[in-house]
Amino acid sequence: MFAIRKETSQVCDCGERADGVSEQGSFGERVNVAELQKLFEVEVSYSPLKPEAKIRDLVGKFVTFVKSSGETWEDGCVADNPTLTKAHRRRRVSSIRHAPEVYSFNLSWPLLHPKSSLVLETMISLPEKFDLKELASSEGQSSVVYTLKGLVCYSNNHYFAFFRRIFHKIGYVVGSDHKRAEAVASLIKHREIQSHNEWLLFNDDSIATVTDNWPGVIQMCL
Repeated sequence: MFAIRKETSQVCDCGERADGVSEQGSFGERVNVAELQKLFEVEVSYSPLKPEAKIRDLVGKFVTFVKSSGETWEDGCVADNPTLTKAHRRRRVSSIRHAPEVYSFNLSWPLLHPKSSLVLETMISLPEKFDLKELASSEGQSSVVYTLKGLVCYSNNHYFAFFRRIFHKIGYVVGSDHKRAEAVASLIKHREIQSHNEWLLFNDDSIATVTDNWPGVIQMCL
C-alpha cells in the first residue's frame, strides 16, 4: 500500500541512456526542506509579482520542486566516450514502475524550530492534487492522481495530525437497498451530488473538526 519502488537512470541530453538501478523500497519519499528552500528562493527571485505577492508563485509547486531537487546535472555523456565530456550533459532521473496506493512524503526540516516563513512557503507549495507523472517517470502507466488526505506533525516531543474527511450529503432515496446504492453511485458519478470536505485534528485522545479547507490547516500550523 505504501511501498515506493524507484529506478534511477542516467540520461544524456543527446538521448543516450544508461541502465537503471533499482532503489530499495521505502514507505515514504524523504524530502530535504533545506534543498526545497533553495528552489523557493530561485522561484521567488524570478517572480514578476510585487515583493509582498511573490510567495504566490510557490502555491502547489511542491511536487515540481521535489522532482527538480532529485534531477542533478553533470558534464559528460552516459556513453563511455571521453570526447563527449564537454559537449554533453547528463542528469539523474527516477521512474516508478508500480504506483503505491498511498504516496507519502517525509519532510526533513533543517532546524528543530524552523522559521514560520519557511513553514508557510512549504505548506502553500503542497498541492491538494497531483499526478504521479509530475513527480517521476511512470512508463507504461496511465495517469495516477493523488489527493492530499493527511498531515502528521511532530513538534515539542508531541505528535498530532490533520486528516481530510470527504463525504456526500445525500437526501432520502426511495427503493430497495440495491436500487438506492445504484442511484446514489450514479448521482455521485455524474456530479449531481457535491462532495464536502472537513479537516479533523487528532490530538492525543481528542478529535475535532477544525476547518473545511486546506488553507485553514496551513493557518493553524504557523
